Amino acid sequence: MNLNFITSLSSQQNPKVAFNMVLLNYKLPSWWQNTLKYATQIIVADGGAEQFKHTTLQLQDKTIIMGDFDSISEQTQLDLQQRGYKFISTPDQDHTDCEKAVNMLPNTLPILVLGALGGRFDHSLYNISICARQFTLNKRIFMVDADNILFVCKGANQIQTGPHNTVGLFPLKGKTKVLTKGLKWDVDGEIDFMGLVSVSNKAVNDQFTVESEEEIGVTGSW
Repeated sequence: MNLNFITSLSSQQNPKVAFNMVLLNYKLPSWWQNTLKYATQIIVADGGAEQFKHTTLQLQDKTIIMGDFDSISEQTQLDLQQRGYKFISTPDQDHTDCEKAVNMLPNTLPILVLGALGGRFDHSLYNISICARQFTLNKRIFMVDADNILFVCKGANQIQTGPHNTVGLFPLKGKTKVLTKGLKWDVDGEIDFMGLVSVSNKAVNDQFTVESEEEIGVTGSW
């Protein structure tokens, strides 16, 4: 699993990897418009349109703006419709805009989600839950802010962190056995949400391997 495509995006470069993306209504990294440029498909979730409206890129052919539209002004909606953007109403109140947006995308490409972390803590926790549940549907989701990456993995994985080499590992199902190689403090045993969790670890050579019996959350930070 190579995280360098995110490094390329943050450096205003072509990641040379196909991906889809979701844009949410929270703080975005400074390079978010470069992500729009290279994404295969873009789902703008409701209030995310208030930030999306500032792009001057012509993205009508690959963008859908969706939601119940309770977080978007009538003027923003009108302006984007006049620019040719497609709107889809999703009034379902049992799922968040983030989850509905991710559900609209196939599992054939990785999904980059911007604006999912930070802000209200209940939102961040629920977004981590989305990441975990969608993993069981073979969707590879990367939630990214200006300083962090979050994703889920299971089984044996080699992870190339690039500069995101401050690493955290935490269980998503209570506890699981984990074996790592290439971290400053390798793990060989059980991590437990009510016990040992690996935080503030380091990938020694900007990469490491991890094996886990169950799904785990992996974070990478600058």
